[in-house]
Amino acid sequence: DTPKERGRAGGRRPIKFPAAKLGNSDELQVGDWVIAVGNPVGLDSTVTLGIVSSLTRSSAEVGIPDKKLSFIQTDAAVNYGNSGGPLVNEVGEVVGIATAIRPHAEGIGFAIPINKAKSILDQLSEGKTIQHAYVGIQLSTLNPELARQKNEDPNSPVVIPEVHGALVERVLPDTPASRGGLRRFDILVEVDGEKIRSAEEIVQVVDRTPVGQVLQFKLQRGDRVQTIGIKTEDLMERERKRREERERKLRDRLRRWRNNHNNNNPNNRGRGGDDESEEDDARGPMRRNRQPVPYPPPRWKS
Repeated sequence: DTPKERGRAGGRRPIKFPAAKLGNSDELQVGDWVIAVGNPVGLDSTVTLGIVSSLTRSSAEVGIPDKKLSFIQTDAAVNYGNSGGPLVNEVGEVVGIATAIRPHAEGIGFAIPINKAKSILDQLSEGKTIQHAYVGIQLSTLNPELARQKNEDPNSPVVIPEVHGALVERVLPDTPASRGGLRRFDILVEVDGEKIRSAEEIVQVVDRTPVGQVLQFKLQRGDRVQTIGIKTEDLMERERKRREERERKLRDRLRRWRNNHNNNNPNNRGRGGDDESEEDDARGPMRRNRQPVPYPPPRWKS
């Protein structure tokens, strides 16, 4: 470019930053070498080496059950300040984003798979909200040996079929699962034609399902085998509604407290709690009911 063009741009050339190549996290295997890069506790450009310890740690196992995501577990040292830094494979490709650690533990760090980040990159760049599908059940892995152990318990409320699958431990109220007809002690053996042998497999299927899609759950309930269709919903929308409901209940409690306070205060007799003005609400009950304080006459010193 010419000096004139550089002057128009403030005399500075555009800076091209080096970009790391994104890899394929689906190709990772347990035992592969990985490197974590970051600034832990303010120590710039720290590099630590480790291996992949696990590939599908659920958010509940990581300690953040309100998220819907599977993590890569690594023993490469990840500390405070590593969050957002890359986890790279042995050829320098980014395969994860360092995200979390397990407090009071060593050699346990977690990273978001880079393929998950790539799948939502366009939505994030456009400022869109990321949706997370859910159905509203709590599960545990079931196999014939575990089923026999449960059936040998004289206090067991039901006889559990000795099969491989995912046992429904709880159906959350007002969720797609409760509206679809799932019940506690149902055994999920297949989802959309895919055989199920563990609870983690159910979580993975739901996580990669778009919100609003109907999943066909094949289940065993006692001696009967049946299929139930359940339409997934957005977990974030459910959390938003629950938060709004909690705030509404808090406001109602505060309003009742104010009404009771006004009715029990002799200085406010004859003044109903519902007649409070917005100005009174802003000042609060302590400010509104404050009475003038008589001061003693001044004492002069000679």
